[in-house]
Amino acid sequence: MSEQLRPYVKAGRVLRLLAGIQVVFFVAIVAAIIGPMFAQHTTPSPTVYLALLFLLIPGFYLSVGKAIMEHKEWGRTVGIILGCLMLPGFPLGTLIGGYVLWCLIQGWDRQPAQQVMPAVPTAPIQHPERRGQGSPFITCIRS
Repeated sequence: MSEQLRPYVKAGRVLRLLAGIQVVFFVAIVAAIIGPMFAQHTTPSPTVYLALLFLLIPGFYLSVGKAIMEHKEWGRTVGIILGCLMLPGFPLGTLIGGYVLWCLIQGWDRQPAQQVMPAVPTAPIQHPERRGQGSPFITCIRS
């Protein structure tokens, strides 16, 4: 069984999932606006450019989610702001925003797991009979 995820990793994953869902909906909305314009051979209206601008929002959510998962302090601050902005969106936004806030406030104190580096000898190991005869790798091949 794998170890339990830290709360801030859960918050980062929730924001990244939300960004993926937003991408799907925004692409569908942009396609619904642009499709008829191409069919009628008309020039794009300013609403098309506004809709394309809204595609930047999921990118922002992705970057904040990644920063939270990497335990960066600015990611936590922006994540808390995003969680607060989600709260008025009853019922789903309230649930997601509350969960993100709970994960970021409750579990941020814990330090991220340090990667354990394998022990590497500081000096090359040489055969006791052949000291000073080159590298230990070549010594092993000659044996």
